[in-house]
Amino acid sequence: MNYYEHHIGDYAEATAHLSFVEDAAYSRMIRKYYATEKPLPADQKVVQRLVGARTKEEREAVSTVLDEFFTLQDDGWHNTRCDEEIARYQDKQAKAKRSAEARWNKPRSHNEGNANALRTHNGEIANNYSKNEKKKSDHGLDEKNKLPGSSISEQEISIKSTQQGMRSHTESTRHLGMFNDKLEVTVNEGLAARLAKAKQRAQKQ
Repeated sequence: MNYYEHHIGDYAEATAHLSFVEDAAYSRMIRKYYATEKPLPADQKVVQRLVGARTKEEREAVSTVLDEFFTLQDDGWHNTRCDEEIARYQDKQAKAKRSAEARWNKPRSHNEGNANALRTHNGEIANNYSKNEKKKSDHGLDEKNKLPGSSISEQEISIKSTQQGMRSHTESTRHLGMFNDKLEVTVNEGLAARLAKAKQRAQKQ
């Protein structure tokens, strides 16, 4: 027991004649009794050791209290009030245990079965709803990437623009090559004409 009812009036009336040491010994003996939920040992020396009685006065106080408030039986020193309180506590604990076991072991009622079925049904609905919302979200991303009034997405337009740019670059490179070839021919023709004129002038001289 971690708790017991201490009736101050009853205790004070029953122990008013005790000395300070005897009252302290009695209080310790009662606490040990409740803590172990069993009588104090039959050997007085063991009881003295349990309550910390060291001096001669303290050991005598233990013996005096045992003789006045306890009864020696086969299993130890009994106190009537302590036995009653412990029996009441243990009975209360046993009833609480039986009540808990009855709640856990009772057959499931029809309403409980319906409640479980409803929870399962609601779980399936929630799962299907989540799947549908995911599909809508994925579809919404695709639609978001499309241009207004068009079924082509921004990604597709970007790819096509890149391809067109590459083709334009190739065409530009090809035209530049043809221009260079023509320029080279023109330059060569001009040089040849100048050399011919220079040769004619030299012959006339």
